[in-house]
Amino acid sequence: MPPRRLWSLALGLLAVFALPGCHKEVRPQRVAVDDPMRVVRELRDRELPPGLSAPFRIRVQGPSSGGSTVGGVLLGPPDRLRVDVQTPLRTSMYMLASDGAALHVWDAQRSTFYRGDDAVAVMSELTGGAVSNSDLVRLLTGGLPLGEAPVLYAGVVENGVLVVVEAPKGLAVRAILDPRPASVRALTLGRLNPDCLSCELDGALLRLDVTAIYRLGPLNLPQELELSLPTIGWNVSLSFSRWEHQDPVDAAFVLAPPNGAVEKGLIEAINALATARSAGPSPSP
Repeated sequence: MPPRRLWSLALGLLAVFALPGCHKEVRPQRVAVDDPMRVVRELRDRELPPGLSAPFRIRVQGPSSGGSTVGGVLLGPPDRLRVDVQTPLRTSMYMLASDGAALHVWDAQRSTFYRGDDAVAVMSELTGGAVSNSDLVRLLTGGLPLGEAPVLYAGVVENGVLVVVEAPKGLAVRAILDPRPASVRALTLGRLNPDCLSCELDGALLRLDVTAIYRLGPLNLPQELELSLPTIGWNVSLSFSRWEHQDPVDAAFVLAPPNGAVEKGLIEAINALATARSAGPSPSP
């Protein structure tokens, strides 16, 4: 797959890989934590509004190319999302939409529709089967994925609460939580060392850092976040200018190929990205 095509697909994928009375807060407040599991429960039990939207600026860097542009995200918790990526002139570049069952990507500039009829299978290719659509919505809103999974470790650290959650296929999620109000500040998905539950994970499949937050009522939502998918060698920075409540319609999360579109399999395209990553950097276009 040519480098420019790799850039196009990764930009569409990673944009997904989150008001009055709101304010930006760069660092967590240092507060005493008497029970780290209470913070974990608070984050798992928090309720998101029926819909959230936010305009963003996105910067992507891949093995051989990168760039920045603008767009917007629409979330319909627990598992629906839509991402629109635009050129700096506000014309359409890519759209990604999932209604919870399917996950499709539309490349408007190349009239190519990447079909992912099984959203679970698509996310499995990206994260080794550990992260689902609902987990992705949680990540984009500062939540903790794998809401029903066993907690392997929870303890107080200097900058908050450290929690390690069991994930499928021998993986784990290691996260640093801000205790007030509960939200994720940093997160890694990787392989756990059973001899040291609190240690860093090996073979990271996903890394996320929330470097600034936006306060919306009782919620801490990301204002600036860094997302990395080491398997395909892409890193993305998202900066949300504001978060707003929305009442999204079901049709907003459904994406169909326009007339005359070229159709390709999304899973096959993800595999091609991983193959290109393992083969080493491609020559610059």
